[in-house]
Amino acid sequence: MKIHISIVDFFKAPRLIESLQALEQQSLFDCCSVTVFDNSVDDDNFIKLNEYIKHKENISLVRSSFNRGYTKATNLSIDFSADFMVLLNPDLILSSADCIKESIEILQGTQDIGIVGIKQLDDRGNVELVARTFPSIKSQVARRAPLMVSKFFSAERESYECTAVNSQTSGVHIVDWVQSSFWVVKGDVWRELNGVCEDFFLFMCEPEFSHRAKKIGYSTAINCNSHALSDGIRASAGGLKAIFRSRAFRSHILDMTIYYIKNLSTSKRTNP
Repeated sequence: MKIHISIVDFFKAPRLIESLQALEQQSLFDCCSVTVFDNSVDDDNFIKLNEYIKHKENISLVRSSFNRGYTKATNLSIDFSADFMVLLNPDLILSSADCIKESIEILQGTQDIGIVGIKQLDDRGNVELVARTFPSIKSQVARRAPLMVSKFFSAERESYECTAVNSQTSGVHIVDWVQSSFWVVKGDVWRELNGVCEDFFLFMCEPEFSHRAKKIGYSTAINCNSHALSDGIRASAGGLKAIFRSRAFRSHILDMTIYYIKNLSTSKRTNP
């Protein structure tokens, strides 16, 4: 069995080293090869990573000369010939030795599941809302608008954030999509979809990938039987005012626009 793990880093070297230490404890690690793609374009970040990785046989480090964005870096760092692809955020620390094994067993045991995510908590023990329904304009407004406006869209927000599913402590649950902070994907699915869509810089590539997977007969699941810890830092955090001060938030707005245009175009092609 060939498992390939892609980690795209952006200024998280100290946390990523902790993540790699946990990753090396995985029960299937001997079957894994790991590529760390450093998108930071920063000498200090690269030196820290290289000092740790240079001693590892099955972990390689790629240094990009410019920030290629998450989607391009992911596709460049994935071995498309693998039986299973694992996407792992640099801040994510796997909490049990069987996180990858359990996810692969789910994929092997259920023909129509193509993508598996995992329950996540932040470092303070708060549940991360990694499982979601497919985005709508209403749900995004509800999450970003001031309280006086967002209260009129509370149902859309609650539905989008899948609070009940994310709070589960056991079981495997089918969802529309799950954040790629931890993904295990069947190799056949990855190859048929040709990886994540590079029209996006970072955000929205995950629901778009699951949307395409659904069209070819594969669903997405979240495994709540084990969990991982994240640092809880959201690149696109903030309300609508963040568009004036956050480059990441502006990138999110652009990617959302691309997502809705692509889905609208697809809808028109499939509905006479």
